[in-house]
Amino acid sequence: MKIKYTLSTIFIIILLLITGCTFGNKRTFNYLMDEYVKGYMEADSKLVKDVFPQYYVEYAKSILSKKYLKNELEKNKKKYGDDFKITYEITKSSKMNDEELESLNKQMETFFNVVDKATECYKFEGTILYKGSKKEEKNSMSTIGYCKYDNVWYLVRK
Repeated sequence: MKIKYTLSTIFIIILLLITGCTFGNKRTFNYLMDEYVKGYMEADSKLVKDVFPQYYVEYAKSILSKKYLKNELEKNKKKYGDDFKITYEITKSSKMNDEELESLNKQMETFFNVVDKATECYKFEGTILYKGSKKEEKNSMSTIGYCKYDNVWYLVRK
């Protein structure tokens, strides 16, 4: 009987790994990007702020405000159409090596006066597509990183 339980447990763990369960870290890069896009499209400043570390939220509080997000959404609807959508595609990702991580932490300290250090980071390359019935536009997404501060993952603007 104990063997069946063990095999069942192993099967469940394998199934969860295959389906993308992250055992408590729902804050994957894709999850955070999806939340950011959703927050932007709904002008939900709380949702947008949640994907960034606190130091960035404090620095960029004016552009993360509900009023600013609503204005930006309206501008984009005029530019791209009322059916305006944002999608993204990741073409490459890699873990930052020790030198890159140290350099990023120094940049964050210099620019944002951050004392907390990221302990692990990934860099992503890809495109963000802004599309509507009037127009579509692609932009590079190389300025967004995915970093861990105090065991919590965030998007980081480099």
